[in-house]
Amino acid sequence: MSALRGLERPSDQPPRRGAAWRAWLALAALAATGTVVSTPAGHGEPTPGSDDVIAAGVELLLHQPLSSAALTVDELDRLWTVWEPAERARAEGSTPVERRALAFERYGFTRRPDGPAWGPSDLPLGYTADVRGNLYPNCLACHGGEVAGQVIVGLGNTQQDVQTLLEDLAALRAKGRGADPEAA
Repeated sequence: MSALRGLERPSDQPPRRGAAWRAWLALAALAATGTVVSTPAGHGEPTPGSDDVIAAGVELLLHQPLSSAALTVDELDRLWTVWEPAERARAEGSTPVERRALAFERYGFTRRPDGPAWGPSDLPLGYTADVRGNLYPNCLACHGGEVAGQVIVGLGNTQQDVQTLLEDLAALRAKGRGADPEAA
């Protein structure tokens, strides 16, 4: 789409200044037009309408990081190692794909619908990855929710458990430094 030209996905550089402002403008454009971008989770492409401005806004919401990296893909895949014993045992006996699904369940991550416009389907909707595997929160970490299997851009995410994610991430990083993960 012509409106998407010039919009780049994140590289290994930190977010540019003004990213949050552009994201808010994109969200405002969606709200002002009354557009709801939704698709059944795991099926089809986003349907932002025919307006290129709205399509550019959706692209920005999905792919513009809003802060420094929150975690890495590697950390996401190792978080299970600091879960409670019963949860950890369940994850230990699982495949990597099943472990990722357990992480989505534990932290309340919204799944990305299938389709190239939505990005990698194995990453949470609210995070944008760079080429180094860093995961940055994007607008949809807070403003992308799901109702009855439908991903709805602009809906508040009431499922995400940021507190548990941060506690587990602190324990994982403490464990990596040789410190007691329980003390993190």
